[in-house]
Amino acid sequence: MNNFSETQVEAAHEAIDFLHSYDAKINDFLEAGRATPDVLAYLQDTHADWPAVWDQFMKAEAEGRTTTRQPGWDAKTTPTEVMVTPEDSVVVTITRCIDPSKIADYIDGVAQLQPITGYYEQIVGLERDTTGTWKVSDISTDPQATCDLPVG
Repeated sequence: MNNFSETQVEAAHEAIDFLHSYDAKINDFLEAGRATPDVLAYLQDTHADWPAVWDQFMKAEAEGRTTTRQPGWDAKTTPTEVMVTPEDSVVVTITRCIDPSKIADYIDGVAQLQPITGYYEQIVGLERDTTGTWKVSDISTDPQATCDLPVG
């Protein structure tokens, strides 16, 4: 984060803290595999495109799908863009390196093969409005965009 101002660094740290909190809650929901009113309320509060994510939860529940993510599934989290407006709203883009070996999908309790075997990139867009409320604006994955992690 050497190329960011102090204000941008603070905003990036806030964004990463929000993202980790969001991930923890979503992980609980994914493990339960149920599209409940609590899931819907949480998505409405934290995700700009909540209807599409809600549809994914409903589809997973209908399929009997659950997902577990072990610690370290997001092997590396790097803010790549940070914009702070004069009104104090913030837009942050984070690039994450995902380790698919730490993600397990199940259908009706039966483990499913992971379609991706190597580390890959996930791009997360986050926005903070002028009241200080953070939301996920976008999550996109490109399994072809591999990422290398330092060894050691």
